[in-house]
Amino acid sequence: MYLYISESVSPGHPDKCADIIADTIVDRLLELDSNAKVATEVFITGKHIVASGLAKKALVELAYIIGNPKPINVTINRFDMAKGSLGDEELSKIVSEKFSLTPLWIKEKFGLDKPSEDTFLYADIAARGQVGYPDYPWERLDELEFFKALL
Repeated sequence: MYLYISESVSPGHPDKCADIIADTIVDRLLELDSNAKVATEVFITGKHIVASGLAKKALVELAYIIGNPKPINVTINRFDMAKGSLGDEELSKIVSEKFSLTPLWIKEKFGLDKPSEDTFLYADIAARGQVGYPDYPWERLDELEFFKALL
């Protein structure tokens, strides 16, 4: 399985969902080491779409506006590699309705304010990177059956 994860925002964009995660990670790392540096991105649904077999490749775009924590738009593009009867627009609507995708939801779902030896430590993220390690809570495919049922 090949995953490509990317976050893209317009120049000068004042807020984005990944900020809560990035800010939390940076704050924790700076507490441990004032010279720490980190880059982070978040993916939730794209990994599930690919792992479930709904597509070989997927791009999930979330659009936010200031003052509204829920995305105003969720767009999924499976690059004409979709499987099943759902179109990208319908899948986008289902994902938007199923997952809150607010910063608070992300924080609570992954326990970003409660790092521990059992979940993740920010120092480990700084050393190993933030994706590709099954012990991180955001790497779990805990919604896989939901996505498989959409086939």
